[in-house]
Amino acid sequence: MDSKFDLSQRFSAVRVCFPAEDEDSLSLSLPVAGCCAAVFLPSLTLIHSDGRFNNKTLSVFDLNMKESKYKKEIQAQQVASFPVTLSHRSDVILEARGSSTLLVTDGNHLKVYTFKGELVASFEDHLQPITALCVDSFRVVTASRDLSLRILTWRNDPEHGLTLESQYHLLGGSFTRSRGL
Repeated sequence: MDSKFDLSQRFSAVRVCFPAEDEDSLSLSLPVAGCCAAVFLPSLTLIHSDGRFNNKTLSVFDLNMKESKYKKEIQAQQVASFPVTLSHRSDVILEARGSSTLLVTDGNHLKVYTFKGELVASFEDHLQPITALCVDSFRVVTASRDLSLRILTWRNDPEHGLTLESQYHLLGGSFTRSRGL
């Protein structure tokens, strides 16, 4: 039931996708099954299934490299895990902002969590499932099958900390010319 992830020696997204040809690839089995979304930061964050349709778990693993004279191996330590209720089997996208905020799409919903599992915000701005998500330090842009874009902006609230605020909803487009973000 272990999901196997091929991780490169330096834990960077570029090296995971395109390892250097002269480097040996390292791998590690994690104790998760049914992975449906992942984001690779300084830590590895996964949404995986516990076997039931709606019940998913979000797990965060810290990764490090253990080197001896003759051997290199990757070690993973689970630092957080919490249940996430998702209504759709597919259309799940996982992104992160910084090291403490996670964004999860679930059909036409956008949910914002802390790494500790606290649901910070939830948005239901699209009529169809979200197909693309773009996150940076200033904004979040979602694209949907209903050919609309939603732009949300980050705000630092003195009382509530980092919050996300819905700003613009752009409609229109064409199914033949739409490619997401």
